[in-house]
Amino acid sequence: MIRKRKLAQWRLGRNAGAAVNIYKGSRGVDRMDEDEARRLRRLQMMMSMVMSVIGQDPGLTLEEAADMAANARRAALTMFPGKELTYDLIYRPRLQRLINERFRLQ
Repeated sequence: MIRKRKLAQWRLGRNAGAAVNIYKGSRGVDRMDEDEARRLRRLQMMMSMVMSVIGQDPGLTLEEAADMAANARRAALTMFPGKELTYDLIYRPRLQRLINERFRLQ
C-alpha cells in the first residue's frame, strides 16, 4: 500500500497524499489507478490503430500520415496532460520510423 501511495505521489506531485485517500474505492482499490489503467489501454489501442493505418493503407499520403501522427499526439496529451516528454520518448520515434519506412524517406 505504501508503494502505491508513493507511486501516486510521484504521478501527481507534492500534494498527492490527500488525493490518494479521496479516490479510494469501495473494495480498497484506487479509482485513480483504475482510471489511469483504462486511459493507458485506450492510448495503446489508439496508437496501435494509428500505426496500423499508417503502415497498411495504400492510399494514404505523407501529409495524411503526418496529420494522423499529430492528432494522435494531441489526443495522447489530452488523456495524459504534462507527459509530452514521455510521449516523445515512446511513441514519436515509433511513428517517425514507420512513416520513414512507409514512404521511403531519407
